[in-house]
Amino acid sequence: MQTNKHKPNFDKLTLSSIEYLLQRERFEELLYEVCEAVVGIDQSFKITLFNRVAENMTGIPAEKAHGKDISEIVTLLDQSQTKLDLRNVCFKSTSLGIPNLIFSGSQCYSVNFKSTVIQAPHGTRECLITLSDVTKEKAIEKLKDELFSVASHELKTPITIIKSYLWMLQNEKGGPLNQKQNDYVKKAVNATERILTLVNDILGISRLEQGRVGSNIREINLTQILKEVLSDFEAKAHEKNLRLIFDEDRKETRAMGDTEHIKDTLVNLVENAIKFTETGEIRVALETKEDLVKISITDTGVGIEKDDLPKLFHKFGRLHYSYQAVAETRGTGLGLYIVKLYVEGMHGNVGAESDGPGHGSTFWFTLPKVKTIN
Repeated sequence: MQTNKHKPNFDKLTLSSIEYLLQRERFEELLYEVCEAVVGIDQSFKITLFNRVAENMTGIPAEKAHGKDISEIVTLLDQSQTKLDLRNVCFKSTSLGIPNLIFSGSQCYSVNFKSTVIQAPHGTRECLITLSDVTKEKAIEKLKDELFSVASHELKTPITIIKSYLWMLQNEKGGPLNQKQNDYVKKAVNATERILTLVNDILGISRLEQGRVGSNIREINLTQILKEVLSDFEAKAHEKNLRLIFDEDRKETRAMGDTEHIKDTLVNLVENAIKFTETGEIRVALETKEDLVKISITDTGVGIEKDDLPKLFHKFGRLHYSYQAVAETRGTGLGLYIVKLYVEGMHGNVGAESDGPGHGSTFWFTLPKVKTIN
């Protein structure tokens, strides 16, 4: 009687296992033909699934990969050619946003990595790794950047020549100009300056992205740098009847950074704040936290739409209003992206806040604090 009583439970368990195995077999057949490399591993990091694309990328047949440790078959390198420990990234349901992630198999590929955890029956877990080949996309992106760099460099010479001839006209080297002609030349000079600034910005971005501009990071007197930069803007702020205020602690603040890159960052942010503020003040604050120093530039200017805040600090990011919209007539709109590259190159972060149009804006960036030895 006891045997008959337990038999239905045994049958249900058997049917459940068979159903799971059939579903898994069908699942593996589908994954074998997808256009991304898919590798499944168990909790011991042994390979349980290896699809056709994974075979092609590694040059290893599935039957030889099955049962092997994942680290023996798949090698991932970051942009510094450092090997990643896959045990630290698997079973975490994550996507790796590492630039230039390289999958080293039969040849090297640029890939996007995604890890998905699958809960199997009886409490066991498996991890499904997806490697998307983005080698062609990376190559196109590199070609595009090189094209921008070459085109920008080639544009500099004719623009400089045009600027020189306009200067001669403006200074009446070819004879006196009437008022209307002076106005035309002035507009041409302003337009040429804008084009030249755009070309220089694109060249600067190209150098930064290709790692051709290094950072000389060392201990610097941040308070002194801020005072120097702000003193250069006092006259410009006074012209617009704006108050330029520096909130500082009484003690000197030091941080780790590149002096020239910090100055360029401050010039860009303070200049923007003055440009987009008609009345009120520009307030620069310097505060220290546990392991970083934060510099904030707050204005009472045009403000920024909430939906536009995430678009800031992106190359060729387009805003419907405020900073970027006005920048189309007064600047290149690339300055904030350069700021981001500079600050991240110094191991800091950037950000912006605003309560909307007409409510001003705050732009901030952080730098690492000087580490003290106790």
